[in-house]
Amino acid sequence: MEPLNPQLRPLGIVWAVWSAFTALIGVGIGLLAAGFGGLMTVLPDSNTGEPAPWWMGLFFGGLGLTIAAVFLCMGLLGMFVGLAVGKGRRWALITACVLGFLQLSNFPIGTLLAVWTFVVAGQELSKPKG
Repeated sequence: MEPLNPQLRPLGIVWAVWSAFTALIGVGIGLLAAGFGGLMTVLPDSNTGEPAPWWMGLFFGGLGLTIAAVFLCMGLLGMFVGLAVGKGRRWALITACVLGFLQLSNFPIGTLLAVWTFVVAGQELSKPKG
């Protein structure tokens, strides 16, 4: 059995930590948007004195919960993949590359993580199976 690349464990840890941070930020943004949507329908408008229609609160609340769900799913998937990358799982490297592609626009940390993932995964995936 071939020894593991020494970069796999730190890469997996960084993926797990970054994904946990992403999930927490997403949930926070989602809860703020959902709370804003609820407050819209309760607090009166400064011009008319009437609160916003119920459907606006439902729209913003639903949008906030959708954002929270997407970020939470991406974060949980990233944590799971990060743990598997640390163990040297081949499927996790491929999945990490896909997630890394999605992280490229998340400058600067996401971009650095994606490039690091591409380099390490390229080294590992180019080795023959065995």
